[in-house]
Formats: sequence, C-alpha cells, structure tokens
Amino acid sequence: MEDEEKIPESLREVPASEILAKIEKGEPVEYDNVIIKGDLDIRKLDLPKSDNKPIITSQIKITNSWIKGKLNFQNVIIEKQAFFDYTYFGAHSCFLEVQFKKGAIFRKAKFREGAVFNEAKFDFQAVFDEAQFQWSAVFIKTQFNSEALFNQAWFIWDATFNEAQFNAEAHFWGTQFKRHALFDNSSFNKSAYFWKGAYFGGFAQFFETQFNGDVLTFKNAVFKCPIAQEGACRRVKNVLERNGDREEAGYHFYREMEAKRIQKGIRGGSRLGLGECLKTDTWSFRKFLFFDVIEFIFVQKIFGYGVHPWRLITSWGIIVAAFAALYLFGSGL
Repeated sequence: MEDEEKIPESLREVPASEILAKIEKGEPVEYDNVIIKGDLDIRKLDLPKSDNKPIITSQIKITNSWIKGKLNFQNVIIEKQAFFDYTYFGAHSCFLEVQFKKGAIFRKAKFREGAVFNEAKFDFQAVFDEAQFQWSAVFIKTQFNSEALFNQAWFIWDATFNEAQFNAEAHFWGTQFKRHALFDNSSFNKSAYFWKGAYFGGFAQFFETQFNGDVLTFKNAVFKCPIAQEGACRRVKNVLERNGDREEAGYHFYREMEAKRIQKGIRGGSRLGLGECLKTDTWSFRKFLFFDVIEFIFVQKIFGYGVHPWRLITSWGIIVAAFAALYLFGSGL
C-alpha cells in the first residue's frame, strides 16, 4: 500500500464495526485492498478470556489496505497467525502486551503514527507445509514514520527487521530475542540531540536487550546517529564473539570503531554530514585533521582497524608498484 496521498480512491470502504463484529463472533477477518474507516478497538468487544486476557480466535488477514482510524489490540491473545502485509496504519497503533500465539507478519507495512509493541510476545508454532519457514515476527521493509516501541517484547523464534526503516525513535529496551534477530540493511534515521547542556536519546536504543540466538546482524544497516551505531554494533560484536562467529564479529567491530571515530571528529554525535559541518564556523581543524582525515584514511581505510588485512596488503602493493614505475619511467630518479 502506498502513502496516504497516493491511495486509490477506488478502494472499497469497510466500516471498522464490520470487522469488530466478525472478531466478536470468531469469524475469519480477511480483507485485501480496502479502506477501513473508524477505530479498530477490541476493548468494546465481548470476547472469551484466558487468565483475564481477551482471546481473538479469528484468522486476521488485512493486506494491501489502509486502516484510517486508531488500532487498539492491547492486552489480547491472538490465537492464529496475524497478517498485515502492505498495510498502511494511518493513526496510532497499539499492540501493547499482545500475545501473538503463532507469530505476526507486517511485511512492507507502514506506520504513520506511533507503533507500540511494548511487552508484546511473539510466539511460534512450527508449521512444515511445502517447506515454508515460519517466523515469530516479520517486519521486512516495514516503515515506522513515528516512534517504534518494542520495549520488553519477547520474540520466541526468529525475528527479522531486514530493510526496515525507523524514521523516529526505535526503542528495544529489555527486549528478548530468543533466537535469531536480523536487522540487515535496516536504517535508523533518528539522531540524539542536546538541549541546554542535557543529552536526550531519541534514536535506536538497545539497552539491556537480550540476544540469545546464534545469529544477530546489522549488516549494511544505516545509522544516522553514530552513538546508536556504536552501541548496536558493540552489542552484536559481543554476541557473535560469544557464539564463535569471528568473521561477523569483526565486521561489527569495524562498524563500532567507525562510529567512535566519527564521534571524535567534527561531526560528534550529531546526524550532520561531514560537508554540513565544514560549512559551520564551530568545527575544529585539529579534530578534522586527526579523526576525519588521518584516522579515516590510514587507520580505518588502509589498516581496517585490524580486521581487513587485505587492505593493508593491497595498499602496500600499490605503493611498491608506484615507486617501481617512478623508478622505471623516471630514469632511476
């Protein structure tokens, strides 16, 4: 589903009350290419309960659609796998304390406002049909345009956020990934900021996050905030070293050291680019020379922080070849 202003007017409109009625009756909720008008708030429903938590027994599959109103699925148990592929959430979406008994799929979904998954539990039940692999949670290419909160959430099986875009705060405080956690090619586009000498962390935060699986990666992830890059890559490096994957640990160590170098240079912890900082009158020539030029060229690019030996070998070979050519074509001078 495209952004709000590009949504085709020809889509069929469905009142939220129709969907809520189906959920209350336990009937399948399967919609594709529709506009849902009104709030989807299950607090209004009379649902069966387990341990005082309402249970949704319906199969929920809302794809390629636009949910215009607020969504509130707080503190419910969703018994079957939930699908929200290619769906545009136009208002605040609350999945606080939801238990997805068979996982949830949000592939290429877009959240215009806040998406709250705090204390959500993404369970998993193995299904082996036609060799289809099942996940606890799929957020591939999902776009979060406001805060994305996964604090103290539980991912019982594999979770993937590959190519996801976090355009505001992304909080994973105390989140537990029981198996693999993938953030390849994801982008974290929010930065920390300072006001009146105080520091405010409005970026990707992984404080006290637990990664218990064998695979954890931020390969080719983009961090606008070097502080976030340093913290995330250090956490990944430690997990991979513990699991014995030295090669992937080396990659994330390199990204960690890169983030430290940027913070020591004229960009500091800001999200400003090097060119933007050079246009201001507050930058330090010393920082620029030592960290943005010398360390960048020699320590990072040539020596590769000790994890890219072929860069050093290649650089040495180029220098030897250059001097040999100079000697050959310069008549020995």
